[in-house]
Amino acid sequence: MRAIHVPDPSSATSTPVTAPEDPPRIGARPGVALVWLITGLVGFGTAVLLINAVVQSALGHKSLVSCDINSVLTCSPNFFAPAGNLLGFPNSIIGVALFPAPVLVGISSLAGARFPRWYWRVFSAFVAAAWLLCLWFQWYSVWGRHLLCPVCEVTWMAVIPMFWYTLGWTLKEGIWGRAAVRAGRWIFSWGWVLAVADVLVVVLVTQLGLNWMGL
Repeated sequence: MRAIHVPDPSSATSTPVTAPEDPPRIGARPGVALVWLITGLVGFGTAVLLINAVVQSALGHKSLVSCDINSVLTCSPNFFAPAGNLLGFPNSIIGVALFPAPVLVGISSLAGARFPRWYWRVFSAFVAAAWLLCLWFQWYSVWGRHLLCPVCEVTWMAVIPMFWYTLGWTLKEGIWGRAAVRAGRWIFSWGWVLAVADVLVVVLVTQLGLNWMGL
């Protein structure tokens, strides 16, 4: 009768258990991709309208959309102000150059594209910079010029949800490290609430500074 050999467990080489590595490339879900696509298109459209308004104003012609409603709701006084030309040319040119970025990222993500972490970090940094720049423009328009540009306001309203959803998504996906994943999940799940709250703060500050509602 043949003997059955039973291997000794103590002699077996144990395989070390390692934590799964983070994926080298990360893709965004359709929800946040749609946010980038829609807000990017809105921002690009308003930037085009502002460029047309600046050019037509310089030529003494009527623009496609007039944003000069009254002495408070107006934008032409800002066209040739220093803050309206931060780099020596109209700020709307910056918008035309940069707003296609979230549109392309949104379309690529909807198509299933995946990008490395450095790509998402650069993208989110630009979105955060746009949000901060809009905050400065809001302050300058309300408290520095005592004016409110309706078309610019639409641009700000597009950047606000773009920022909050980008911040929440990049944090929860571990783009900036694993320590902030939990905070990112909370920000992303309440992104629309944070965006609405941000808009309400802008409206409140504008009302306090300009009383543009005439209350």
